[in-house]
Amino acid sequence: LYRIPVRIELPALADRRQDLIDLVPHALRNMKHDCPGLEARAWLVLLRHDWPGNVRELESDLGIAAARRKATGAKGPLTAEDPGWGDTLRTHVEAVRGMTKVGARREAVGFLRPILEAQGYGYGTHGAGLGDQLAGLLGVHK
Repeated sequence: LYRIPVRIELPALADRRQDLIDLVPHALRNMKHDCPGLEARAWLVLLRHDWPGNVRELESDLGIAAARRKATGAKGPLTAEDPGWGDTLRTHVEAVRGMTKVGARREAVGFLRPILEAQGYGYGTHGAGLGDQLAGLLGVHK
């Protein structure tokens, strides 16, 4: 087969942070580190970062963090307290470590609210508020 020269323009990950909702679980499933997800403050670390390396940087940082977590014998989701976060995420990790889980959840929901509202997310048919829907999408529970 001959290759057809096609150029696909895709916005930077910093301009489409809503994609993290799908990319992070997908990347974690493809790794062999038995990492079930991220806790609220870890999500906030990822949401605050600009991702100059786009998806490759995301997958690399998640892989390193999950591998280092597994090496320590820790179980459960990645947390902001895990030692494996790379240098590029260090400032965000330090900023969220002192936050409560509820505070981190609020900031994560506040960060994504305008993005997801623009995409049609709103109040559920069963009376669930947007905050609860976002928390569910992020895998964050009260």
